[in-house]
Amino acid sequence: MICHYLLPNRPVSATAPAGCTSPVHSATCAEISGSGVFDMMKLCRQTGLKEPAFREDGRQSVQTLMRPKTAVAAQVVAYCQVPRAAKGIMAELGLKHWKTFQSNYLLPLMKLGIIERTIPDKPRSRLQRYRTTEAGLAALEKLERKR
Repeated sequence: MICHYLLPNRPVSATAPAGCTSPVHSATCAEISGSGVFDMMKLCRQTGLKEPAFREDGRQSVQTLMRPKTAVAAQVVAYCQVPRAAKGIMAELGLKHWKTFQSNYLLPLMKLGIIERTIPDKPRSRLQRYRTTEAGLAALEKLERKR
């Protein structure tokens, strides 16, 4: 999940529909503020992704976009061609929640034999790193050939 704080290019004007009291009161209001919301929603539908969610955080409009798990998993595999610490992988991908990262990406990739621990006997070691296996490199190469 990616959250973006939207700062409109121009403020909501007097031409906003009646009852529109904030930039995210509706997608129409957000579009009036110049954020391109309808374009983003259309692109999400075209690519099979869940449409963005909108909420207010104080005086800011927050848009939440969902990334497909397969794209993030491929990024993890590509990034771990050199052994990497879990925190470094998370930082590279912009992920912040350890348990979600572990359950959605790290453990499934290890179960499939795509990545492995550098210190398998000590999973909680502060020196633990993760690297792409030969099978992972083959899968990554296959994925790149498809593109």
